[in-house]
Amino acid sequence: MLTKELQQSADQLCLKGESLAVATVVRVESPTSSKPGARALITEQGEIHGWIGGGCAQPAVIRAAQRVLAAGEPELVRVTPEADKVTEIGLVTHKSSCKSGGVLDIFIEPFVSRKALLILGSSPCALSLARLAITLDFDVTLAANGELPSIDGVITHQGYELSELSFPSLPYVVVATQGRGDKAALTAASRLPAAVFGFVASAKKGAALKAELLSAEGIGPNIQQMIAPFGVDLKVKSPQEIAVAVLAQLIELRNGGMTKTTPSELRPDEIVQPSKSCCGG
Repeated sequence: MLTKELQQSADQLCLKGESLAVATVVRVESPTSSKPGARALITEQGEIHGWIGGGCAQPAVIRAAQRVLAAGEPELVRVTPEADKVTEIGLVTHKSSCKSGGVLDIFIEPFVSRKALLILGSSPCALSLARLAITLDFDVTLAANGELPSIDGVITHQGYELSELSFPSLPYVVVATQGRGDKAALTAASRLPAAVFGFVASAKKGAALKAELLSAEGIGPNIQQMIAPFGVDLKVKSPQEIAVAVLAQLIELRNGGMTKTTPSELRPDEIVQPSKSCCGG
């Protein structure tokens, strides 16, 4: 977990669109100025925020961080004056010229930004999405009319008056009402600035509701950005599987994928045969 100061730096850098790696000192051999647990953020441009060691370690950390960001895979780096003697498999070595002679093992991994996710609805799909998303480092708020269950780590909000909600950055907004108050939730979501605005519904239903709401009183400008259907193309048969498809789309967006703009021909509420309850078709 990052310190409060590093988390604030990470939030600010992510708002600027920076990709970050996290470097953590996991082992040292004295003499060295660093300690196990020391941590820093590294940008693609090689800027270091935090502390992982002196000038001898920094070039190795910057190079490793840039490789990690390019490949999306972590690295374990050893900075040592005897790099030619290192035989451990899985270690990337860097020869240190520091006269102190100390050794640092530094684990470097991509930084996963905790994106704010606002889910509107109390449908089985909405609840499943909230439970899954909180385990994958989304900051989840669940809003709906009526009583909501308590889900560990998830903030619940009564009703669709969203102006009192605050987020550290533009949230992902997903409407998963599935026929239970679709218009109220979509109207509320359309008035909220969002990084992404998705509606869990078929292309046909999404287009019909969008056309109807465009002339409705109180509709916000973001209705034009509504994506329906939202979620990756999977053949699904349950609300839980629909939630997986939606979460997969959110993960792709969080990791730098493109926002989907062209609806697919067939979506979850058109696939489920026994009941249309999962998508409110």
